[in-house]
Amino acid sequence: MIPGTPSATAAPPASLLDRLPGLADLPSGFALDYEDPDVTAPEIAANYPDPNAHLDRLQQWDFAGSAYREFSIPSPGVNDAMQRMIIFRAQVSRYGSPESTSEALRFQLEATKSRQGWSLTEVSTQPLGDETVALQGTAESDGTTFIVAILLVRRGDLLYRYEGASLGYNPYPDVVSIAERTLSRG
Repeated sequence: MIPGTPSATAAPPASLLDRLPGLADLPSGFALDYEDPDVTAPEIAANYPDPNAHLDRLQQWDFAGSAYREFSIPSPGVNDAMQRMIIFRAQVSRYGSPESTSEALRFQLEATKSRQGWSLTEVSTQPLGDETVALQGTAESDGTTFIVAILLVRRGDLLYRYEGASLGYNPYPDVVSIAERTLSRG
């Protein structure tokens, strides 16, 4: 070995998917329904009322990639649906700079609050990153009203979104706990 050189090559950074919660991070009974290690800008833009305008925003923010996971309690009974979180979603996106990630967070916050059928209010929460915003309220989906909690966390150029839902239980404590556990890994 040459003096002054590292003895081992540094490990590559974790993939975006590795930054998301897994089954071990969730309460018991959950199953992984879907994951996408490479969510594209056009896929994200398609979820907004004006996909072309959102695609332009993503380009302005130097969108560099995203990953997504969705979990649920399979066939929850009435007790589960009313007394615990039954759906959990997590996404992490990387942007070109902390400033553009902050802009993306602010945009996502306003877009989420103004989403049709959703009634959300900002609530205070402990900081989990450079910026942390929490929302609680209800969301209508196919004629069903869910109680939802959403946590948006910016850490540098990464934007995390954690979302939990139930029919009769406030999932906020679970969402925060999962976010804390996942973010503590770095």
